[in-house]
Amino acid sequence: MIRVLVMDLNTMKIEQTMDWRIHDANQYLWPAGPGRVLVHVGRELRLYGSQLKQEQTIALDGRLAFVTTSPSKTYFAVGVVQEQHSEKIHRELVRAEGREPEDDVEVRVLDAKLHVLATVPAVLPFRAAGAI
Repeated sequence: MIRVLVMDLNTMKIEQTMDWRIHDANQYLWPAGPGRVLVHVGRELRLYGSQLKQEQTIALDGRLAFVTTSPSKTYFAVGVVQEQHSEKIHRELVRAEGREPEDDVEVRVLDAKLHVLATVPAVLPFRAAGAI
């Protein structure tokens, strides 16, 4: 569980609190421009503005693989895993191969209102351009 606090830095007064349940140890928060954050909660991405007011939400039809933000924080590349097999078979593949199996991932390009602008299929493990 993550507790979020909005503080007035001039007075150090807490103005707002909110609790988010996270389901794994992966990143769950990204800056989304002045006064805004993108948050991964369950099977959704949520965009919060000032005073933690929810502005937009988008449902994910699979496990979140990654989120990358543009330098302007107004576009997002979101990878959503498209499971190829059951959890049981996944565990058996890990045991047999000694590594995570490749998964299909759909990369979605979103705008500042979380509208999908484009989708591109890829395969995990996904390496962004320039990644080492």
